[in-house]
Amino acid sequence: MSSKPGEQSPSSADGLLMIRPWSGVEEVPELLDVWRSSVEGRRDFLSVNDLNSVASTLETVYAQRALVYVAQLGTQIVGFMAMGDERVELLWVHHEHRHIGVGRALAAFAHSKQTNVQMVVSAQNAAGIDFFRSCGFELSAEEELSTEPAANILLRHASVGAKAMRR
Repeated sequence: MSSKPGEQSPSSADGLLMIRPWSGVEEVPELLDVWRSSVEGRRDFLSVNDLNSVASTLETVYAQRALVYVAQLGTQIVGFMAMGDERVELLWVHHEHRHIGVGRALAAFAHSKQTNVQMVVSAQNAAGIDFFRSCGFELSAEEELSTEPAANILLRHASVGAKAMRR
């Protein structure tokens, strides 16, 4: 995995980054810790609707309609994502482990699992949209971005050549 100049590669004294399926509900407390850390580090766009989205997606996970993958450094879970059939509904990285390639590795993993994968991103999350664009995902046009607080957008991987859709 390559990193941008100035970024560290995702490794620690405990080992290299590993992405694996979650082992089950016993990992939920660790996943919530990752999410909570990410939320506390990014208060610039999160809203009650975002919190509801997380709750809704976790319900999807419990109903086994989504696959959950965790990013792990050594024994520590540092990120996770929940994937539906062709969409990543959630992708969170622990705040202390940002900018070392964890999110980029999860996005690449999602694309390797489903070449026409879409990323669901809050339209208010400019940093997230920019990040996924840097990972090869795209919108069809800037006007797709909404100013509505509850709006989500879909970004598709550029290799698919499909237009992004509003949800």
